[in-house]
Amino acid sequence: MYHIKPIISSNVHIELPTSMYQIKPISTDHLNDIHSNNLNVAGSNLADVSEKPNRDIVQQINKILKSKSGDMEELEARQEIILKQLKELKERLMSMHKELNVCSKPAQSRVQQSSQTKTAQKPIDASNLRDIVINANPSNVPFSLVILKKLWTDRLSINIQFYTHSSVSSLSQSAVNFQHICTAHQSTSATALNVSLIWKNVDSIEMINGSTLPIIGESNILRYLARIGPNEFNYETNGSNCNEIDSQLDLSEMLLAAETARDRQTIFKNLNATLGKNEYFGGSEPRINDLSLASAVLQSTAEKELPPTLLKWSRKVMG
Repeated sequence: MYHIKPIISSNVHIELPTSMYQIKPISTDHLNDIHSNNLNVAGSNLADVSEKPNRDIVQQINKILKSKSGDMEELEARQEIILKQLKELKERLMSMHKELNVCSKPAQSRVQQSSQTKTAQKPIDASNLRDIVINANPSNVPFSLVILKKLWTDRLSINIQFYTHSSVSSLSQSAVNFQHICTAHQSTSATALNVSLIWKNVDSIEMINGSTLPIIGESNILRYLARIGPNEFNYETNGSNCNEIDSQLDLSEMLLAAETARDRQTIFKNLNATLGKNEYFGGSEPRINDLSLASAVLQSTAEKELPPTLLKWSRKVMG
């Protein structure tokens, strides 16, 4: 790739062997002695031939090491200047560190950071609040809606009207209790979002909003509501860890799809390690990932399988 001037010049003649291994002949003792003598002579000749070039190379190396060229001296001078500048920069940074009284404590965990970060509330854009229709199976009640209704009570009124499709003969007790709680709770905000919830025999909860395609899954509906609702709940814009929250929202869907207790335990182990000693997954206050996960726990009737930490968290979220 590059041609450079050789540092050491040497014309060393090397005699390459004509065979890979030298072995003694095994036919006669006479040939054996002759071969041994030839090897000894050849070895002494090679030693004499190679000794002189090696001495020349060593002398050249010693000469280079003892003499300093102009390029070498210039390089050393530049290195000294760089080291001096680095030292001055370090002293300036230490001085600024003391003047600004910067804290040297390690960074807090993501959950703790989100709990201490307060997002300034902004007015809700009413143009985004279109009436929506939700089709839900009475055997899989979307409990997150009633929690969201309570959390947004002074920011956004979620007015839910209930209907029953002809595919449903009767409502489950959980669906009946859900209706009573939603009807009994009155929001104080003048800004409202109208929701028509239809109990229907569907495989998964779905939301229909105007001309858009249906939104499938409770976690995805919560994502949509977080975008059009109070800005402090929009995890995509308030400085939250989007990837972590999205992962937990996906885990809630996996929990609903889990068929065995072993599958659920794998998810609970993951969530328990993430929650740690924090109050909620969202920090000091519940967020949509808490709502989605708590709703999935109730729908999967897996509360008895929860570790003590997650059991306490689930009951706190549901109120």
